[in-house]
Amino acid sequence: MRNDEPIPTLIWADLETTAISPEEGDILEVAAVATDTDLVRITAPAERFESIVHWSGDPASLDVFVREMHTTNGLLRATGGGSTLDDVDRQFARWLTDIAERTGAERLTLAGASVAFDMGWITHHMPETASLLHYRVFDISTLKQALLWGWFGAIQIPDGESPHRAMPDVEHALATARRFRSVASTRPY
Repeated sequence: MRNDEPIPTLIWADLETTAISPEEGDILEVAAVATDTDLVRITAPAERFESIVHWSGDPASLDVFVREMHTTNGLLRATGGGSTLDDVDRQFARWLTDIAERTGAERLTLAGASVAFDMGWITHHMPETASLLHYRVFDISTLKQALLWGWFGAIQIPDGESPHRAMPDVEHALATARRFRSVASTRPY
């Protein structure tokens, strides 16, 4: 990073959706926490953002895997009491704006696991939110893949099955990033 570049604020986010493609599905849930590059949470104005999006679709129309996953984790049931996607976009954008004002960030960097997926959905369905995000993303899944390829030697990373709910997935990605950071800072590369 050049010395004149502002230090990014990381927005650790996850979306749960009804499909793989943003053109063919809907967003069901959005969650995020903000950190600095030392992975310290930015707690004001609010520590986290969480919202369920109202969905009145027919579960039978969903892919079997998606339907079973979001039935088992309770998300499909919860969407009946959710907010409209437009409201969620406005609320998330307001939360991001507050974070940017607090940190002085011009653009916020989306971070998480397979976060390019989430960026695609945000770009397609949440224009107010998308306008606040930097084009760069920080994808912890890339680091995990590099580990599998043996690039960093033997490093233990947080494991566990994803519940496919937004906030637990955000917390898992952040824990993984913290583990990578703690190991990388002690290795002489």
